[in-house]
Amino acid sequence: MGLAASAEDIDAVEKKIAVLEFASHGVSDAYAKAVRNTIEVALFEKKLHVLERKNLARVLFETGDASPCRDGECAVRQGKIVSADYAIVGDVTHAGSYLTTVRVVDVTTGKIVFADSITTEEKEELLDASRKIADRLSGFMGKRIKKEKAAAGRKSAQHEDGTASPRFYCDVKGGHLQPAGYLRKKATVGYAVSLTTGVAFHGMVIGSKTGFYRLHRGARGPFADFVPLMIHARYDFTFSRFFAAPGLSLGATYLRFHATSADSFEPMVNPSFTLGYRPSAHFHVALNTDYHYIIQKKKAGHLLHFGIGAGFML
Repeated sequence: MGLAASAEDIDAVEKKIAVLEFASHGVSDAYAKAVRNTIEVALFEKKLHVLERKNLARVLFETGDASPCRDGECAVRQGKIVSADYAIVGDVTHAGSYLTTVRVVDVTTGKIVFADSITTEEKEELLDASRKIADRLSGFMGKRIKKEKAAAGRKSAQHEDGTASPRFYCDVKGGHLQPAGYLRKKATVGYAVSLTTGVAFHGMVIGSKTGFYRLHRGARGPFADFVPLMIHARYDFTFSRFFAAPGLSLGATYLRFHATSADSFEPMVNPSFTLGYRPSAHFHVALNTDYHYIIQKKKAGHLLHFGIGAGFML
């Protein structure tokens, strides 16, 4: 039946950002700290996960690696020490004019994903320059992390509908069995219980299907028993926690008529349609409609099955 879902990791990606100490060249360290603090505040206002400065300083001091970074290699190293996903480094340099630079390094890949700089003529303009850089940087990081969360959501959805890796599934369904065609004249009503097992991958389900079906002749007792043995295939279309799944089973059924004690194996074709709901990562419930076409020598048998089922996915 339906494939298991898990919405647990959709919001699991919360990238941690470490704003490391900025370097200063030809200007007071206070200006470098002010630029760094301005960027930290801007990121915090974007509701991003910014690692607390005191904790950063303590951890880096304890490891003996607390000096301001001047290259990407240092940023990656310090970023890993504090368990950050992104490390932000920069410097303020005075060489005739004042140059403020900032870089964002992806700690996992070591790549610079953002770089910006502003040149000012007067020292007093450094704070205004830092706010401009902070606005651009925080805007960039907000969009980037939002995209990463969206990608994580898509990946989680793929995992939910079985696209991430092959997964074993099993379901049981049961319900009303309605005879049709010539069987309608001989039997009144019945019931069916079926078991489907298999493997799901990329939305496609391949497995086997069996069960036990019985038709009755009203008060006269059982009319016929069916035990299908079929190969089953289905494709799941997933909509959030709901799914719709057309399927087809091919094989044979053991058929026994109670009045004559005659039995035989007959070919069977079984198209089906399932509508289901996935309340958790490993469980699903569904409504099923099945049509069974039994190819007999003299005339074909027709059965309709309307049922409800439940199953699990591993």
